[in-house]
Amino acid sequence: SRPWTVSCEDVRIAVAGDLAWVTCVEVIVPFGGEDGSDAARMQATNLFGRVDGQWRLLHHHASPSPTETVAPEEPVN
Repeated sequence: SRPWTVSCEDVRIAVAGDLAWVTCVEVIVPFGGEDGSDAARMQATNLFGRVDGQWRLLHHHASPSPTETVAPEEPVN
């Protein structure tokens, strides 16, 4: 077994012919971190292609999500 669990939030699916893409936020929780305090969030994109009538994963990418909101910079006068 893996020392973490992965679940998804904010799942969005789009299909165009034989291509489909799924975007989501992957929530990765380390073993023993069931309260979610140590969870990492990743913005993920998965690209699928229909090959011989079956959907196949063609590409997966995930990047860390920002953990805090940054206030916009004040304009310089």
